[in-house]
Amino acid sequence: MAENGLLLGLMPAAPYTQTEGVLHPGDRLLLYTDGLIEASGPGGECFEQSRLEATLAEGAGLDALRFSDRLFERLQEWHGAGPFDDDVTFVVVDVR
Repeated sequence: MAENGLLLGLMPAAPYTQTEGVLHPGDRLLLYTDGLIEASGPGGECFEQSRLEATLAEGAGLDALRFSDRLFERLQEWHGAGPFDDDVTFVVVDVR
């Protein structure tokens, strides 16, 4: 399930889409800002969805906290030293 949309709360009258899905025990929900996949590496290439999906697959056996740490480590390795150009925010929820 994926959904891309407007920034929440920025424009109170903005039309937002709604998505529904069923979560089962063992599923993982990842909510993130665009700063995660748009973080650039030293060569200017973005982290992108494909690297995020690979990190999700590699971390499937980790609990939410360890996965969060691993995702941020991967992102920092990709980005290198220095601050990010945009906010990097994500929430990991494991369904029990």
